[in-house]
Amino acid sequence: MSKPITHVPIPTFGPSMAIRVHRGHSMGAIQDGWMLYYNDDKSKPTADLNGKLCLVKLPNGRILTRIVKQAWDPNKWDLSTINGQQMINQTVEWAEPVLFIQPHVLTDEEKALLVEAEER
Repeated sequence: MSKPITHVPIPTFGPSMAIRVHRGHSMGAIQDGWMLYYNDDKSKPTADLNGKLCLVKLPNGRILTRIVKQAWDPNKWDLSTINGQQMINQTVEWAEPVLFIQPHVLTDEEKALLVEAEER
């Protein structure tokens, strides 16, 4: 039996920890219904998020899962996806890195509740 190469720290679940259910198939391996854990601090994006998987909120209210990269305009961001439309030079209200991903298969009842919530 081989020894582990490294030990992975357990994510800290503090008072601002939140969970968002990922919807759709735009992020490749991250499947519809998987739970994304993040700190809900609603922080403005900063350079340290460059290249990281984040939840981002756009001015139109949409919250998306994207890889964040600094755009050519210093106050804007490129939002990359695996299977969807790339969003270049975007204004982002807030961005929070995804800290933990939990695979989950949505039940029919959960799917119906999410669709109902999205229609509000």
